[in-house]
Amino acid sequence: LQFASAALRADRNIVLAAASKDAWVIATISPELQADREVVLAAVRQNGLALKHAAPHLRMDREVVCAALMQDGIALQYALGDLRADREVVITACRSTRGLALEHAELPRDASLEREANLGNHIAWRGQRAPMASVIEIRPGREDGVEVSVALGLSAQATTRHDLPTGATLGDLARAIVQRGEVSCGAVYLSVPGRVCVEPFDAGDRLLAGP
Repeated sequence: LQFASAALRADRNIVLAAASKDAWVIATISPELQADREVVLAAVRQNGLALKHAAPHLRMDREVVCAALMQDGIALQYALGDLRADREVVITACRSTRGLALEHAELPRDASLEREANLGNHIAWRGQRAPMASVIEIRPGREDGVEVSVALGLSAQATTRHDLPTGATLGDLARAIVQRGEVSCGAVYLSVPGRVCVEPFDAGDRLLAGP
């Protein structure tokens, strides 16, 4: 649609059909159609980040914003009005991003918010009350897996070994540590060689580089 004539890009039915298949159509259409609620909903349900190109009043529309967040919670950064300070909206965003959307929220941090927002992500946020897990060694394990030695807490004497599958991530390791160590808060600060403290945003990084 980007290279279509102005007449086609102004045709609501054509734009609506196109937006449901390619959300980025919304970046090329007229301001009038960027303000069309049905067109915008079709786009953000296909790709939440298309919210960026919606008219301002639709970026303040709770239903439109939540539809975008359910597809991609990082779209919270494009919400306007007081929605970034709305707890339910923020939690909706965080559930599709393993807590990463919390960076774009305008809410004071508290323990219960972080627990809800961090659902599925076991790497602690700065300021969260959680133990430190220090990775001592990462090496290839049996059957092409990954073997990781970890010291939980302040004592390096108490170490555990975790055998993880090929392609395991920092988030997978944090989950394994929480489950093995029965960490009640559900998260740990993770320190690995070469990185003083791992951020929740790093949860998808692989433990061992690979193809």
